[in-house]
Amino acid sequence: MKWSRKSILAEADGWAKAVESTETLKKNATVEEFVTYMKSLSNQGLVVKSLETEAEQRNAFKAVVISFGPGDDVTINEDEELDTAALDEGDEDDDEAISSSKAYKLLIKKFNLNTGNTPHMAEVMHAGKARSAESTERSWARKSYNHKAANNQTVFADADMAEFYLACTRLNSMGQRGYSQKRVDIELVTKTGATYDNSLGGVLIPDHFSTEMIELIPSYGTAREYAGVYPMAGLREFVPRFGDDAVTYNLAEGVEATESKPTFDGIWLNAEEIGTLSLLPLRLLDNAAINVADVVARSHARSRAKFEDNSFWNSANNFAGVSSKIGASSTHTVSGASAYTNVTVLDAQTFISKIPDWVDNHTEDLAIYCHRSIDDQVFQRFGPGAGGASTIDMVSGRITEFKGIPIKHVNVMNNGRTFTSGNVVAYVGALKAATKFGEVTGANKVMESDQRYMEKRQWAVLSSTELAINCHNVLNGAESGLWALKVTS
Repeated sequence: MKWSRKSILAEADGWAKAVESTETLKKNATVEEFVTYMKSLSNQGLVVKSLETEAEQRNAFKAVVISFGPGDDVTINEDEELDTAALDEGDEDDDEAISSSKAYKLLIKKFNLNTGNTPHMAEVMHAGKARSAESTERSWARKSYNHKAANNQTVFADADMAEFYLACTRLNSMGQRGYSQKRVDIELVTKTGATYDNSLGGVLIPDHFSTEMIELIPSYGTAREYAGVYPMAGLREFVPRFGDDAVTYNLAEGVEATESKPTFDGIWLNAEEIGTLSLLPLRLLDNAAINVADVVARSHARSRAKFEDNSFWNSANNFAGVSSKIGASSTHTVSGASAYTNVTVLDAQTFISKIPDWVDNHTEDLAIYCHRSIDDQVFQRFGPGAGGASTIDMVSGRITEFKGIPIKHVNVMNNGRTFTSGNVVAYVGALKAATKFGEVTGANKVMESDQRYMEKRQWAVLSSTELAINCHNVLNGAESGLWALKVTS
């Protein structure tokens, strides 16, 4: 029997039933799909005369199927010879529209067809050209992004990660409806191993992506970088703290020894939810430019980092930060100044001499914290007078420490560009030992909506997390783990 595509499709369901298989062969199946289908049925015992070899199967199922869109699949000249290899000339970014366009060009040339024979030819040719142009634009955008990424000029490590972020965001927002990039977004997300649920219209972002978003913040947020992030299992967590050592006494013969034991207490971390809301033009849903991902990610990262820094250092946003715990008994005051440059080496040395003895057990954490401008006006001036500059300092041109203590910059502290009497200009101490900056594990979320602000043609993106701040050993007393430097006139 001479088989054709039409006769194969008519018999395919019967073959599957004959071997009790649940597999089906699609009407618009490719040659490769048909070969795979026959191989599976053959393994289950099916034998079809004249379709026993792969060559016979390929020769019989050689028709070209051209797809215009849903419900518009057309099979052309199923028994004619056509060079189907020519349809695979495009690169990996070519899609069905380009393939359809190429198929029509070949058919027109081979069979002298016209628009009367192929009523949708004009539409498909136009779609092919549009997709081809889009593919070229995307290719250049990817190359440009990867070049910037190689020079540390982007948020994400490469174009793949940036495209993945944008695809996730658009699917979460518009997954239940159609938009021009939806098919591309679904393919990109599913290829990465993420889960896309069409009924929910969203994508579950895998752990490695969430981690990259979190790692953006230390580049901008000194609270996270200098204090370290304590991972919390829930919204409220108890952290034990060592109090004091056991007491040693003189022992005498016949006298009962005095009992003592180490003391302990603890601190509570109570997490608060914080979030960043952005309103973006709705037309971005149809924009394939991958740098949109950078815009959203950078904006949210910077905004959250500034919020966290102000909360931690300046006790803003209803958090009990460092500034609210420091008191007069843990502050060294320099009086009689009219400018911050009036602070002397002796003033700075007296300031750091206030550090309590227990900090000696945390020397790796010991640092001076101030704005870069205060560093320039005060500590940079003391380099030669404090023992000279190291080789690294001479090469870099900046003194990075004072009396062996590293100087770390905090941009939300007093910038010192205008002298104001009574301002705290620096802290010194063991920040990680004296404070806890907690974040609930897995609390980072990204939510989107194109409905809430639909009348403004805007698309909303909300990112949030849950964090806690406890400056447990920042005290108004001599044993404070941080001491402040205040300058007054």
